[in-house]
Amino acid sequence: MDFKQPGSEPGLPKKINWLNIVLAGLAPGLALLCYLLFLTGDYFLPVKSPLWLAGAVLLLVVVIAYKIGRSRGFTLAGLRGWLVANGPVLILVVALLGGGLLRYQALKTRPITSASPDPAAVQAFATEARDIINQSNWQPKSYEQPPLYLYGGAAVVELIFFQQASGGKINSPEQVANQDILDYLTYVNLLLGLVTIVVVYAAGSRWWRSGLAGASAAGLSGLAWLAYQATPNPAPQLLAAALGALAFYAMTFSEPGRRAPLFWAGLLAGLATGAAYGSGLILAPLLWLAAFQTASPTGKEKRLGRNGVTLGGWLLGWTLACPGWILGANRFVEGLAAIKPAPEAALNGYFKQFFGYDLGLLAVVFLAFAYAVVRRTTWGRFWPLLAFPVLYFIVLNLTGPLNVTRLALVVPWLALAVAGPFAETAVWLQERLPLRFRQATWSGAALTFLGLALVVAVSILGRRFFA
Repeated sequence: MDFKQPGSEPGLPKKINWLNIVLAGLAPGLALLCYLLFLTGDYFLPVKSPLWLAGAVLLLVVVIAYKIGRSRGFTLAGLRGWLVANGPVLILVVALLGGGLLRYQALKTRPITSASPDPAAVQAFATEARDIINQSNWQPKSYEQPPLYLYGGAAVVELIFFQQASGGKINSPEQVANQDILDYLTYVNLLLGLVTIVVVYAAGSRWWRSGLAGASAAGLSGLAWLAYQATPNPAPQLLAAALGALAFYAMTFSEPGRRAPLFWAGLLAGLATGAAYGSGLILAPLLWLAAFQTASPTGKEKRLGRNGVTLGGWLLGWTLACPGWILGANRFVEGLAAIKPAPEAALNGYFKQFFGYDLGLLAVVFLAFAYAVVRRTTWGRFWPLLAFPVLYFIVLNLTGPLNVTRLALVVPWLALAVAGPFAETAVWLQERLPLRFRQATWSGAALTFLGLALVVAVSILGRRFFA
């Protein structure tokens, strides 16, 4: 499988427009920052104002207007042409705004669902995060859960102390309230969710070589209940999901003769394992891709060496995230031994939760599986992504508590797996439209958007009648 992207045609002048680069890279980043400040104004600004959201929209409009003016001129036809040419990007923007609003709603309303953890456990997490700073002891009390997300909570405590101490409200980290820690973490979760949507878009576009596939993956990941419902909770699966998606994105850059992407993919997978032990199963598809689907077709490049680079990156990432497995090996083993087995019929319970809350996504997974079986050319790209969710689903039936939040870890991988068949179905439908619509470049994006809306509608109906 070749991941090379098509380059420019020979003979074309290579001119770098630095203003274009700054606007294309900085302005969307500032727009996202303004959007986040609008959502989190109560904590990061003294006054919360809708002007921050207006600022985000204004920056995006300025960038779009500039790009259109440079390439097409400031005309209605130019605007229409830009919209037609950038359908997948517009779907990504909708996924970000929709996914952000869903996460913000969950953050504010904090609904009681099957994903809601025990309040005592939530308070215990905040207390332990504060104790890490107060006692300067970065060894967790137990390794029943990997510590990377807890370390993130400790960093949040330091941030809160810096903010409140600079205002003269508190004098030591011991005075940081548990609720402040939990409130800040919810916004960290919101940011992680938005980052995951963007990474899934980029990874899906490269893996399936289709902007529509990337947009489909972003929409499915951003609007899935299993992904956004965990936002108000101290859920390490959200951090692990972001790192796991980044690991696969790094893998898409792998090609014969290049081992750096394998190392980075392994490193990110190791960090993800430091947030949720189940992320260690990401190694299964990564090692397969390193050994077979991104290796040299002539067999000159040793598969063992490529797997060694991937494993080496994973070991480094895992050690950085959880140094206690070396520094306190006995305590680490005791923590692993404290992990309880899964309750009876856990697998059936997880399937019922998936069916009740995200019926639309579940239906797409089964339809995409059938499509991949029929279309053997699609199967080679489909099953490596599906392997991790399947393995993880099996492990859930063996260890740990029955908590649907744990499924948030595999949502990006499921979205990436089904994105290709999803986008190809939109193209297939486009080819059967009347001629004037069939030849319109925006038809595929419109059908993809309608397909995402249908998935959301089915999920809403499922929650209405089965949850």
